Amino acid sequence: MPWSPIRDAMVHSTLVLLDYHDRHRELNWLDCSFQQLCANALQLLEAAEHLHMPVVVSLAQTPLQEAEWCGELRGRYPKISPILRNQWNPWRTPAFQRAIRRTQRRHLILAGMPVETILQAVAISAVQDGYSVTAVLDASGTESWQEWYEAIAWMEALGVSCLTTAEFLGKIQSSGYLPIAPTNWERYIPQWYACWGAAAQCDWS
Repeated sequence: MPWSPIRDAMVHSTLVLLDYHDRHRELNWLDCSFQQLCANALQLLEAAEHLHMPVVVSLAQTPLQEAEWCGELRGRYPKISPILRNQWNPWRTPAFQRAIRRTQRRHLILAGMPVETILQAVAISAVQDGYSVTAVLDASGTESWQEWYEAIAWMEALGVSCLTTAEFLGKIQSSGYLPIAPTNWERYIPQWYACWGAAAQCDWS
């Protein structure tokens, strides 16, 4: 049976946040600022806290680049310990897979930077392993509109549900599971859709 936010949010879901590095604030995010991406991820963390939902965080680390979880999230949730990895795709890291399996939940709510690489890789790997997946796009960001559209097409073709933060939290809130209304997103979503619409007008030929 397909996952239903209203029916299964508390029982079957795990929130997964990927590669929210402090160094990512230097990148050229096309859909919104790094600060807004983190604000949307923070909304997801707050919802997970209300719902007693397990959270798995992972950061890539290389000999040349140390992993540093962004201050906006680390400051609010200092007890969360990110899983460090040297694999590009977190799904190939045994510690990450063990953390996912330990939750014993078969639906993953994914947000990761950016959509067209990390988020897409984990979403596809998870679906192939039998999980149902919701990808939260405006908590993930993009550096390329064309690759962003291609990533979403791939994910949706495999059954991944692609939503905005507002859409996802709205479905949870309408179920009565989330009694406290999320802050900030109402004024931001029209701006995000405007960016999305502008990207749709680009000539990809």
